[in-house]
Amino acid sequence: MLVIFNLKLCYNKSIFVLIFSVLILVPAVLMGQCDTPEDDCVWPGDTNKDGIVNNFDVFNLGIAYGSTGSAREQFGVYEPFQAYAGDDWADNFIDGVNYKHADCKGEGAVESIDIDVIAEYYELTTGKTKGANYSGVSLCIPPLENPMSQTLYNVDVVLGNAQIPADNIYGIAFSIYFPTDRIDSIDFFIWDEAWFYTDLGVDYLKLIKIFEDEGRIDAALARTNQMGVSGFGTIATIELVTIDNISGQPITFEIANVRAIYADGSDFAISVCPENQNEVIGLEDNFAPQQFLYYPNPCEQRIYLHQPEKLRQLFLYDISGKKQPLSFSKNGEVFLENVPSGAYLLEVHTTAGDFFVEKVMVQ
Repeated sequence: MLVIFNLKLCYNKSIFVLIFSVLILVPAVLMGQCDTPEDDCVWPGDTNKDGIVNNFDVFNLGIAYGSTGSAREQFGVYEPFQAYAGDDWADNFIDGVNYKHADCKGEGAVESIDIDVIAEYYELTTGKTKGANYSGVSLCIPPLENPMSQTLYNVDVVLGNAQIPADNIYGIAFSIYFPTDRIDSIDFFIWDEAWFYTDLGVDYLKLIKIFEDEGRIDAALARTNQMGVSGFGTIATIELVTIDNISGQPITFEIANVRAIYADGSDFAISVCPENQNEVIGLEDNFAPQQFLYYPNPCEQRIYLHQPEKLRQLFLYDISGKKQPLSFSKNGEVFLENVPSGAYLLEVHTTAGDFFVEKVMVQ
């Protein structure tokens, strides 16, 4: 915008004040800031206008996915986090919130890249929040049946069951709390092949935020085709490595802050299993035979295993759960030249059918 004043020979002080004021105000308008409470301001990432950017905001991305409307005058990831003006789009969510709020980047379309803004501004608030509790289809962490070792656990998060499946669900978000004093490291995976997504190919939304120091995982899953799905079973997995001395002790998980939706955005009832059902018991010391000895640890480019004649297969797991086979020589030398520095789990399979899992630190 270009503003021109014809001053002629007027040098009145008030004119200079007016010009100064206009030149300061015009850039603020161009920046797209929303500075009046009457406006339906957009806070990037707060797609549902509940006053906080969190995993619940993934739902409206899924509902409005593929919709288009007016772009905001300024778009991208904003600094600082604040309200911005934007023209209303043609559609509203079931609670009356306009679709423009799902356009997190402000580019005039709701697409998968908008989830990056939610991740960028996660847990920032606009000053007013609201929440709700629900009951219905179960969300549980069932008892662990097949642990990988005394310290490595894969724990499933299960939605629904054969008796009460999740019927026509579109999205779900939740938090999982875990004890920090008994867990050495933790990761969380939403299954790309889970029944929740299996018909969508690559077009789905998921968000994972892990706060290890707080003992909390926030997660959200949302579909993108405006159609719900029915089913039950595992939707995610917690992978954790415990400290060494929790034999026989419980690791209790708490599922909280749960919300789920139908395709139209209305609430889908979820019932969280009681806390004492979301419990994993530390394995007893006699779970596995004697340790398979190896040295050195920490190591650099190779380690050596005792009794190499008993080796059948070796696998290495990184902290994300990625598995890779390892080669070894007849004298028990295991080669790690191409393995980046970090903490790993070494899985040893023997010719007798036993297997052992040991912690390895690669420098």
